[in-house]
Amino acid sequence: MEDFEKNNNPIEEEKTAAEESAQTATNEAEEAVENTAEIVDETVEAADDDAEVTDEETGTSDETVQEAQTDDFGLSPEALSEINGTTAVKTKKKIQAPIIIAAVILLAALIAGGVYFFFFNNSVVGTWVEAESASADEAKGGDGKSLRYYTFEQDGTAKISLGSMQVVGTWSYAKDDSSTTDQPGNTINVAISYFFTGTFKIDVQGNGLTGRTLTLDGYGSKVKFNSATKPEPELKVDSKFDPKNDVVGKWKNDEQNVTYTFNADGTCNLNQMDMLIIDGVYSVNKKTGKIDIKYIEEKENTLNIEYKAKDKKTMTFSGYDYKKVEE
Repeated sequence: MEDFEKNNNPIEEEKTAAEESAQTATNEAEEAVENTAEIVDETVEAADDDAEVTDEETGTSDETVQEAQTDDFGLSPEALSEINGTTAVKTKKKIQAPIIIAAVILLAALIAGGVYFFFFNNSVVGTWVEAESASADEAKGGDGKSLRYYTFEQDGTAKISLGSMQVVGTWSYAKDDSSTTDQPGNTINVAISYFFTGTFKIDVQGNGLTGRTLTLDGYGSKVKFNSATKPEPELKVDSKFDPKNDVVGKWKNDEQNVTYTFNADGTCNLNQMDMLIIDGVYSVNKKTGKIDIKYIEEKENTLNIEYKAKDKKTMTFSGYDYKKVEE
């Protein structure tokens, strides 16, 4: 009878079931803790070294931390060692959060600046081409070689480009101009000798999506420009070009303020007083003592100059002595 009651006692069955449920919950909790620990370990290993906080940086030793925590909570050093891993991860998260916030703020500022520049840029800075010339050239299916490109750079440099030639000058916003009552920013001074010089009222319209326009008003006339991208002229080096020639290098005549640069890849550059710059390709004819420089204006042209090597550091171009510039 006792055995029957023992085996068929509902209370004992409920107790056994409860114990089994408790054991199952305990096992699941332990498994969850182990999984969490593995995830934490992986996160710690993948974290940036800069985000780590060492004990030396905090100025607190492991022993001090353990003593303080043991005094407050009565925990053993073994228990503390298990907690330290979680504490380190939390510390890293606190340190990483400001970095992430700062990165987000910086990104937002860059996006805002880009949007403003793209849609509300009323600066003259950029490259422009006369609207009528551009339309005519595009209608003919041209490649832009015959167009004059006007470029106003942020540093105050102004250029007129035609093919592989550039005429260089300066520009600036007018500050005190007796001929206009406009505030600075609406009027510019341009100085590109012999080509484009004067004071002009400017009007910039449009944006980066629909395209921008620039109107220059000066001397009783208005000229409209469209924003543009200057195409790079195509100049091919002669297949028989010899890179081992006497003129390779940079040569300057200080009196004339003219510099020739002949590169070993067959490209060259002529710079006259930093005002006229010509890019091209060249070939050397040792028999005739001449250099042929090909460049593009409205079409391909060739400039012939005589040369003679005096020594390794002195070269004569068109009768003038040039000294080699050591880079």
